[in-house]
Amino acid sequence: MSVNIEDLILALDYTTSGEQFGFSAYVDKRSGEIHYEADDQIDPLPDDLYTNPEYIEIPTARDLDLGSMLVHDFVEECFSEQEETVNEIFRRKGAYAKFKELLHTHDKLDEWYRYEEEAKRNRLREWAQLNDVEISR
Repeated sequence: MSVNIEDLILALDYTTSGEQFGFSAYVDKRSGEIHYEADDQIDPLPDDLYTNPEYIEIPTARDLDLGSMLVHDFVEECFSEQEETVNEIFRRKGAYAKFKELLHTHDKLDEWYRYEEEAKRNRLREWAQLNDVEISR
């Protein structure tokens, strides 16, 4: 069975946003079903989730290098005139919010979101291939 790429993206966003709270998600390679785990778990998880190799933990954005490295790739490819400014922004706290403000000011925010979405899809496809997870569109 295969898993829908959109479902994998949602799971990636879940694991990334809840990383500090121990949120995780697992895909069943046999069925394509995704199981979500949280501290306040309501839905039961499969008994063999942690022991059966058919369940693969879905990575976080950090695991897929979708953080500041992706920002720098975007700047190099699409916003090179602001490279020095972006480098300065990422030397301080609150970098992503300031980066997005800069993008908004230069009418580049939508371009960034498209770039980021494409990178998520590509990196998830690579991850799936490495882990023998079949993806459907």
